[in-house]
Amino acid sequence: MTVHWIDRALKPAPPLSQQRLADIQQRLGVTHPQDYLDVVQTHQGAAPSRTLLTLPDGSSTTFSLLLHFEEQPVGLDLLGILAFSLKYSRSG
Repeated sequence: MTVHWIDRALKPAPPLSQQRLADIQQRLGVTHPQDYLDVVQTHQGAAPSRTLLTLPDGSSTTFSLLLHFEEQPVGLDLLGILAFSLKYSRSG
């Protein structure tokens, strides 16, 4: 499956540096899957040109955009979304 990406949150989307990636994975205590990293290192903050994607098994899914790993703009960044989610999941 070929996906064509359109810059959305970051224009233009800067390449994700190995140092920034390492810092975020350490802060989160996770290691992202390599196939995800292959995409986000080039297309962070981007959206697919088609939001309905057909998967290899024939099923479909929707996809809005890749969260980005940069500090700005706030709101579509991975750490900001996680912090927001944690804050409101604990208050409810």
